[in-house]
Amino acid sequence: MKTSKKIGKLSLLSLLGALFALASCGPTNASSSSSPEEESSSASSETKSESSSITSSSSEESSSESSLYQGDPKTFRFYCINDFHGSIVNRGNEVGLQKLFSFLKSEVDKDPEHTFVFSAGDMFQGSWESNSNYGKFITEAMNAVPFTAGALGNHDFDYGLEALKDLRDLAAFPMLGSNIYYYGTETKWEEAGSSLLVEKDGVKIGIIGTIGQGQTTSIQSNIVKDFDFIDPVPIIKEESKKLREKGAQIIVNIAHNKSTSLNSFTFTGGAKPYFDGCFLGHSHQAERVIRQGVPYIQGGCNGRQYSYFELKIDELGVTYDNANYFDAPSFMEIDPVFIELENKYLDEAFYTKTNEVLANLTGTRLDSHGVARLGVKAMYEEYKSLHPDLVCTMENSQRATLYTGPFTYGELYQATPFMNHFVVAKVLGGEIKRQASYNSTYTGDYETYATLNDDTYYTCGIIDYVYYHRDTNKDFDYFPSATNPENIIHEYVDYPVDITARYLKNTLHGEINGLDFEQDSPGFCLYGR
Repeated sequence: MKTSKKIGKLSLLSLLGALFALASCGPTNASSSSSPEEESSSASSETKSESSSITSSSSEESSSESSLYQGDPKTFRFYCINDFHGSIVNRGNEVGLQKLFSFLKSEVDKDPEHTFVFSAGDMFQGSWESNSNYGKFITEAMNAVPFTAGALGNHDFDYGLEALKDLRDLAAFPMLGSNIYYYGTETKWEEAGSSLLVEKDGVKIGIIGTIGQGQTTSIQSNIVKDFDFIDPVPIIKEESKKLREKGAQIIVNIAHNKSTSLNSFTFTGGAKPYFDGCFLGHSHQAERVIRQGVPYIQGGCNGRQYSYFELKIDELGVTYDNANYFDAPSFMEIDPVFIELENKYLDEAFYTKTNEVLANLTGTRLDSHGVARLGVKAMYEEYKSLHPDLVCTMENSQRATLYTGPFTYGELYQATPFMNHFVVAKVLGGEIKRQASYNSTYTGDYETYATLNDDTYYTCGIIDYVYYHRDTNKDFDYFPSATNPENIIHEYVDYPVDITARYLKNTLHGEINGLDFEQDSPGFCLYGR
């Protein structure tokens, strides 16, 4: 009799859910052309209040009994930022850490019992303000909000494993990477968390954090040579089951990847049995997708936007509302805690270096490819004296544009922010030509080296990310000759931004004409791109 009563109760709830879903299948919002099952938005950041009528499926073992809720209806608010990339300073259309984090802290302060703040990865790497302290400023600021959890992104590994462990120890929230395993094993990397269970206002809420499959190829290979970033979908299902068994009534997934990486949920009954909402990252594109009652939201990058949704729980299950990405507030009263942190980490000496004018740019602006050509020529000019047989240099670590007029060290750093080393090695001409199609190259002796023999070894200077790059099978795929360590002549701990800064000051004497760094300028792109 006891079993019969339970089945009857589940059937009644399923019937009520179906009737509720049918009742809501009226005309869609006039501002949206998407179907009820899948809606997307890539430009608008205005609030769209849309409440999902699809509840947790009672046919799934992982979410049937555990998702039943008998209390009063409750609504929880979830915020997330992704791909912040060290955007601490208010610069251009980036509002900066003080305003964005003050906003997030104020939202938590209003209702801490029903508010969560997450990161979907790539928080630290990308600016001199963050790299100068290896992400500690941002981590302490996240503690002050406070963030509930963060998913690791590929660039969160850029400082190296020891620095990442230091940030994890400093963080008052867990850094999650449930699908990071030791390569060739079934052993999870123990330094990252898998999931988190939090109870607020009598409701147990689970959080799962994942990184995109195969993102080892987006990280300096030597840092993660022992790791494998496996398919997150079965891991999410496994973690969800564990959380449900512990009583989780709401589950949120934080994925450092775009929504299409989780498409397989759509073809196997939907993600609803496993999570009720998902925050995204990595692609740097504002994204809003609703699939089978689950919102997937990504808010662009560099703190320009944040992601948000509300999840309501009642006797019918969990539904979403107000799921979208929104522009970060440009007018916001700054919380004193963030002013104190800035004073702690960015002192007078820091700003003296940041504000140093390196050069005056005339002729034309330098987009990211132009900055790469500037950088690769700077490398050649400096290291040719140390390696007279240097044939060419190769570089690809640029991210922003330099505009005409005076520019500072801080602006150059934003344009070329990665802390790559410079490797001088013997590589095959065929390897150089293949990789030149994707990376900027320069030679000062373009008459002699206008063409290269595929099977001849040449001395080449290359940033470490490119030279050591490996595929998901851990094979050197950009420069297979790197398999032989004897081909390495020397590795310099010298960052592209500093090599470029010295070139601007000491060789160009603070004057640069952008026309000298066009794609067809002498010495550039002889082998491709």
